[in-house]
Amino acid sequence: MTSDLLTRLQSALGSHYAIERELGQGGMATAYLAHDLVQGSRVALKLVQPELAPVLGHERFVREILILSHLHHPNILPVLDTGIADGLPFYVTPYVEGESLARLIHREGQLTIRQGVDIACEVPDALAVAHATTGVLSTNGSGFFPIEQNVVFEGSQSVAHPAYFGSRGVREKITEWLGSATQ
Repeated sequence: MTSDLLTRLQSALGSHYAIERELGQGGMATAYLAHDLVQGSRVALKLVQPELAPVLGHERFVREILILSHLHHPNILPVLDTGIADGLPFYVTPYVEGESLARLIHREGQLTIRQGVDIACEVPDALAVAHATTGVLSTNGSGFFPIEQNVVFEGSQSVAHPAYFGSRGVREKITEWLGSATQ
């Protein structure tokens, strides 16, 4: 993020959130670690990338926010807040102190059996709830859920959280994906 954009964003967020650092960047949004100045907690703030906003429009990102706000599962992070900052929509979730599954595997070389079982149970269950609730499946645009990069693993609590819920999951795509995944 450029310093000009950071200044504008921080100004637009006012006295509610203080951006600490970038957490990561996805296909259409960037996640930031922020401090909720009202609640006194650390949060993840996901904001549409400014260069993509004119091309994508706000509708797609707003649809992602609406999808997330309707999902209730222990492994799906709840939406705490939504808004528009400097003309860009954003949403806020609790910040998970942990690392991506990809980083965990890179650091450890392989998962423990317990970690593998936890992830194998928790992530599909959360994605099934997302699909059953909204008809949406989290994908990276390829039709497959990229587990290694989009799961945040809380090692101390052994909890896996799917970190991305895009809106690509129309029912026909899900059926296609499920069919190819079982073959």
